[in-house]
Formats: sequence, structure tokens, C-alpha cells
Amino acid sequence: MFRLERSHFAGPQDYANWANLGRHVVGHVVIAIVLTILVLILMASMQFLHRWPIAVGPAAVLGALVIIRFWVEAMGVGPAQAAAWSSSVALLISGVYLGGVASRFGLSSARQLLAPALAVGWTWRYWAFLAALLGAAAPFYKTHFFDPSSGRVAARLASFAVGSILEGFIAGLVVWAIAVWIARATRAADQS
Repeated sequence: MFRLERSHFAGPQDYANWANLGRHVVGHVVIAIVLTILVLILMASMQFLHRWPIAVGPAAVLGALVIIRFWVEAMGVGPAQAAAWSSSVALLISGVYLGGVASRFGLSSARQLLAPALAVGWTWRYWAFLAALLGAAAPFYKTHFFDPSSGRVAARLASFAVGSILEGFIAGLVVWAIAVWIARATRAADQS
């Protein structure tokens, strides 16, 4: 079993090397534990949106697209193919979703849509910031979210965090404008 060609299990120098096999297995267990904790944190982060259940769906979709894009870029796929997983387009679609289902959630005014729209905008930037943190922590991944090779990692991450707050606010306002427009358009269609 350990003599598979081009296998990551062992090379010819590792046959009957039980210490190396043990380190290899423990390495996989440690990676599995770290990834499990990371996934748990990512899943728990959606719990913060419990006040705005209308925002949970779009926020989860945005998070999934950010994670997929990070993974695709980390695997070395070209920028043109990785851009197919852009969360920016999904952000705009989130505005359409919020406006389309607003009346079903009891949201009838533009003011009531503001908080969920801002939550979606900030959640989108939160996912991007998590991808940047992962890119900084794992410099062997090359993604557009963060390039640690330029140095001053902590200062650039802090700047990214502050910029994400502002970008999330602006994105939330764009989502809010789309949601209000769609809510008014669908309300007019419902009334006729």
C-alpha cells in the first residue's frame, strides 16, 4: 500500500520508517483539528445575524463564494477562471433578494431594510477579511485577498480591517438601494 507511485504517503527512503509514518499521520490529524475549528468558527459567525433572518441566506452565499474563490486561487487556478466565483456579483443579487422577500418578512419601509442591508454588506467584507487573514497566516497560498510577500503584514491587515468596515458600509448602502427599489417594484406589482 505504501509503494504507490507518485503517492504522498512515502518515498523509497521512507519504507519501514515508522517514525516518519507517525509524523505524517499526526500531521494529518493536526490539520484536521485546525480545519475543524476554523469551520466551526465560520459556521458560528452566521449566528450573529439572528436579529435579521432575512440576511442569513445572502450572507451564507457570500461566505461560500469567498471561500470557494480563496480555495480556487490557492489551488493555482488562473485569475480569469477564479473570477467566476466573484462575490461582488452575489452582493448585488443579495439586494434583489432582500427587496423581493422583504414583504414576506414584514419589512415594508425603506428604513426597515437598512439594517439587514448593512449587515449583508459588512458580512461580505467580514468573509473577505477572514480570507485575508488566512492568506496572511498561510503565505504559501497565493490569492488576491492578501499578499504577505510585501512585508508589514500586521499593519496591512489592520488597514484592510479598517477599509473593510468602510467598504462594508458602502456595499450595504448599495444593497439597501437595490432592495428598496425591488421592494417598491414588487409592492406595486402585488397591488395591481
